[in-house]
Amino acid sequence: MKTIVPVFLFLAVAATSFAQSQVMAPPMRPMSGRPGGAPFGAPHLQKSYSDSTEFASAFKQLFPLVKPEPTVHERAERMLQQQSRSFKARGIDSAKAYDSVMKVVNSKMDSIIIFDAYREEFTAKELKPLVEFFKSAAGKHYLEVEQHIVAARTMAIDNYVSREVQRTLNMMGKRMEMPVGTHPGMKPGMRPGMPMRKPMNAPDGPPEPTTPPAPPTPKQ
Repeated sequence: MKTIVPVFLFLAVAATSFAQSQVMAPPMRPMSGRPGGAPFGAPHLQKSYSDSTEFASAFKQLFPLVKPEPTVHERAERMLQQQSRSFKARGIDSAKAYDSVMKVVNSKMDSIIIFDAYREEFTAKELKPLVEFFKSAAGKHYLEVEQHIVAARTMAIDNYVSREVQRTLNMMGKRMEMPVGTHPGMKPGMRPGMPMRKPMNAPDGPPEPTTPPAPPTPKQ
């Protein structure tokens, strides 16, 4: 138990850094000319490491434990389903779209992306205790709640700070008002960006041009 606690603390910091790298969606690296993607766990980073063989072996044990769900193909199917409403208008055959997408989507890409993320942050020596931790009951539970924890450490805190800063500044500052006549229809007390209410029963669209009345005909 004494060995699990330090590992868990180390993992919490590491997993947060890893999850943030996923949220920020860094640009994909070139695949080094490997058609169809690299084999399972095969490094394709440009940088070389002295412990590459040992790391690849440890990652092969790690990935089944941290493999994300849904799978790559399931994610592609979900996205196709979301896009399918516009297929008819775009002249796309749904069956051909499915076959074409599935041909280019690499089912191993999840392992490649996660391999890159761990390879950048960990050595082979550091990765081995993570494998043991994720095999434990505490590690399995951590993976189940990881998204909630990471969201709390990042987005929830950012949202709180943003909300409090804006609330405080709004209480301190004055409302911005536009001088009268700056914008057609702008009235005193109206702020920039405020929608101007249309009078009731006003017709939609621009007003129709009116023809001025003809001058009176002089009497004979």
